[in-house]
Amino acid sequence: MIKIHNQVNKTVALVFDCIGKIIFYSGSFFGLWGIKANNPAEINPRKILVVEEEPLGDVITSTPVFIALKHKFRFARISVITNVTGSRILNNNPYIDEIIVEECPWTYSKQINLLQMVNHLRYLKHYLKLIYILKKERFDLGIELRGDIRNIILFLFLPNIKYTLSYDRTGGAYLLNEAVPFDISQHIIKRKTNLLKRIGIEKADTKMQIYYSPEDFKKREDIFRRYGMKENDFFTIIHPGASQKNRWWFPERYVEVANFVRKKYGGCIILTGTKEELSLTEKISNLMKVNDKTVNLCAKLTIAEVAALLEKAGLLICPDTGIMHLACAFSTPTVAIFGPGDINISGPHQRNVCIVQKKCSCERPCYLRNCKRKINGISACMGMIGVDEVIGAITCLLENTKKNTGTG
Repeated sequence: MIKIHNQVNKTVALVFDCIGKIIFYSGSFFGLWGIKANNPAEINPRKILVVEEEPLGDVITSTPVFIALKHKFRFARISVITNVTGSRILNNNPYIDEIIVEECPWTYSKQINLLQMVNHLRYLKHYLKLIYILKKERFDLGIELRGDIRNIILFLFLPNIKYTLSYDRTGGAYLLNEAVPFDISQHIIKRKTNLLKRIGIEKADTKMQIYYSPEDFKKREDIFRRYGMKENDFFTIIHPGASQKNRWWFPERYVEVANFVRKKYGGCIILTGTKEELSLTEKISNLMKVNDKTVNLCAKLTIAEVAALLEKAGLLICPDTGIMHLACAFSTPTVAIFGPGDINISGPHQRNVCIVQKKCSCERPCYLRNCKRKINGISACMGMIGVDEVIGAITCLLENTKKNTGTG
């Protein structure tokens, strides 16, 4: 069943899916496709391919899947197809044997449209080579974690993997051995681990696991040394940006919050982000009252180096973004400022977290890139959130953290 919110794109996907069915069943009649396993019990997989072509937050929330697969199929070789960002966060994961970096042009696209499909044709030669390589590997089990028909065709069906599993979300269910209904109401981690029930993994731990290298540890030590910080010093990371700008908050309000944290709890304020968010962090840094204790490391760290810092941070303040999930993996105290996202679907998956979100008449999750009800250039659901509410969340969170750890 097609589950795309934009009606035009949904219609295009339905037409594309119908054409695909005609081609598939015609080919099956003439015996063009390889023989598939009838059920997962037949395969006893020695080679497993997981396709995780999604943005950072989704890659982080998929880490329980790799752990569960390795525990179930101890001697299987697990390969993962992911994008550049995903490879950086999964690179040191001991439950993954091979990472295949594939920057698909639709990775960061939330919807399917005809123009995108036409543009993807220019990658045809590259994809044909990749399909050939995957086919030679003779994978026993293929799992696609997004439910994207393009990934299903390229990485599961055409390489002729024996048993394939994904969601029935954008079409292509007929290409899979098992097409699982896509439940948008489930939390993203639960949704992914529940997918594994179809291959006999009934109970999978939902705790995320992130690993970084000795070089990332050394980078953290260098930062501490350069800015006069000690290993156990309290410091705050503010990650104000997100890939979707409708999740950004006012920089001036981040400044007020940062000044409060500096005054009450002390320690250094470290700003992080991508190069696209550099102007935002620079504005915050320039407005800070105590600049000698504000370090702007935006666009200067890899995602693994940010992970190493988060492990030691006393507090993270951020919007609904991938870094939030990264902090969850380390149980870092986090205040998440939520706007258009649904906390029940993509909220932080840990206890020592406080979510700040205002009620509004808009439907959540909201998929509009440009809010029509902006407040001074900021999405209304974000603009409604005041400084006092975020400060209150920080105070409550850190006081509870002190009680639970017996510090302070």
